[in-house]
Amino acid sequence: MHQHFSLPLYQMFGTDYRFVPEHLRDVLLAAHDRHCNAEKILQQTEEGVLEMYDQYRRDECWDGWQTRSGERRCLQLLLKTRKRLMDKMFHQTEETFCRFSEINDTLLDLSRDACKKIMALYEAWLKDEEKEWANDCQVCGRIFAEGWEEKETPTGDEKADADYSRMMAIIEEVDERDLLHVEFSGSPDYTLDDGWKWKCEVNSSLLFSYGGPHPYGDFVMCRAFQHLYSESLYSHQDILRIKMFWADVALTHQRIVTPQGKLL
Repeated sequence: MHQHFSLPLYQMFGTDYRFVPEHLRDVLLAAHDRHCNAEKILQQTEEGVLEMYDQYRRDECWDGWQTRSGERRCLQLLLKTRKRLMDKMFHQTEETFCRFSEINDTLLDLSRDACKKIMALYEAWLKDEEKEWANDCQVCGRIFAEGWEEKETPTGDEKADADYSRMMAIIEEVDERDLLHVEFSGSPDYTLDDGWKWKCEVNSSLLFSYGGPHPYGDFVMCRAFQHLYSESLYSHQDILRIKMFWADVALTHQRIVTPQGKLL
């Protein structure tokens, strides 16, 4: 079927807009109209997400990687549009500001703990690794969001009639989940130098207020919170419903040899 070229959609999403079925493209366009009925377009957007997700899951039954890749990208664009609409309807209060600040503090502490654990694993590997395995290792740590829960207290979304349970479950599946990712490949002569310190910098240089009005103050966002708030597919209202934040830290033991079996 011939697909008509859409300049506005191309300007917003590049050629990826072609992964969106034609009957849903008007929804994307309408969502970027500042005078749109946000509640109505939100409902249409979430219906589109559920429609495409059903197709995405059906195509798991066959080896259709390119098709599923396009459907996944379509879901990301629709969920990005949902985030835009939800954020537009969000009403900041002192309570929600304090809760965002609390989440930021939690992610900052979790990021620091993950970096400390990475260093501890590497130092233990240097000390205790068997000689035949002591030529290299891969150390990495990541933080991601997991689960959702109902909130009895206001979350700034009194006007947003959103399908949180299904939308947040789909976000977990199709979004790039890592809020923070740190890794390095280490050998016995590898030193945790200034480059490592840069990788482990857990604060961003951005204020939560983004230079706008500061009715309740501001705070410096850590890298994990900045990604969650600005770059992930979670809306502000979703973030206030996240059930837990999860840190994984792992060390992969690596044995590398030449074709003759000599340890490198």
